[in-house]
Amino acid sequence: MTRFIVNTITLFSTLLLFGCGGSDSSEVGGIDGSGAPVATSTTGTIDGFGSVIVNGGRYNSDKAQIFINGEMAMEDNLQVGYQVNLTGSIANDGTATADKIEFTPNSVGVITTKNSNALVVMGNTIKINNDTLFDAAISPRNIHGLTIGSRILVSGSLAADNSITATRIELASNPTQQLLGFVRELNTMNMTFQLNQQRVSYAGANLNTGNQNLRNGLLISVRGMLDSDQLFQATQVNRIATEFSNTIKSASIEGYITRFGSATDFEVTGIPVTTNAQTRYDNGDAKNLAVGVKVEVDGKVDGNGKLLAAEIEFEHKINNKIAGKITK
Repeated sequence: MTRFIVNTITLFSTLLLFGCGGSDSSEVGGIDGSGAPVATSTTGTIDGFGSVIVNGGRYNSDKAQIFINGEMAMEDNLQVGYQVNLTGSIANDGTATADKIEFTPNSVGVITTKNSNALVVMGNTIKINNDTLFDAAISPRNIHGLTIGSRILVSGSLAADNSITATRIELASNPTQQLLGFVRELNTMNMTFQLNQQRVSYAGANLNTGNQNLRNGLLISVRGMLDSDQLFQATQVNRIATEFSNTIKSASIEGYITRFGSATDFEVTGIPVTTNAQTRYDNGDAKNLAVGVKVEVDGKVDGNGKLLAAEIEFEHKINNKIAGKITK
């Protein structure tokens, strides 16, 4: 795979600016004013390299552990457009360091349907927009370089309607298929469940769900193969964490609102978020929060494990498009 080198304009003063609104020294200058580094978590898109840039924040990645599908990898295996989970720390001077970067594809499988702005893989809709990146091995480097029958790897944002808005698409050579989503219609008698639009059998699968039982609403990734009846026979079921560890104090997440109760009780890709009177909004306000809306949320993790939003940016569709040859 060929890495895209992206010219990224990053604004600095005496500290690093993060996400949609940035962070000031009062937010990152130590826990309770101690000046100690603050443990942080970021879930979002890789925007560039030269360190690793995720959600607009630049993290030193020299000593970071890299995991792809739970297996150790090199930083060169990461690509612009991958949706990753990054954990690390922010020092008193605003510099940020990544300790671990994890990438799990949303989908790996064969295209069965294609139109001008969407693909279908294992019954699941893959939406294409102006921000979707295509690997150099795809020619032309857009949806027209893909055909029905092409086996692809998709990274993107999972929405409440189970569709995936692709941030990056690559050709895949590994015959193993993969899908990420929320468990629905779990049948423990038949050992099956629904994952997005695909029926999955987990009979005989290696279950790696940590301290939680397989249940409806759990965010998981499955690997296996479709059988002749189009039932996905899972060989591996891995839980994707949607909660913060006790050490995490600040966080940034990007994605679609997948559950909405109120402005103080909603989830972004399964991660719980709350707001208060001090929450700032960009490109909208609290009344625009709803299932299916894409947002970027920056804030601190409260005592209940929820992300208390300091700032929420509504990520509206971008209608302008730039075309040209990538020279670097």
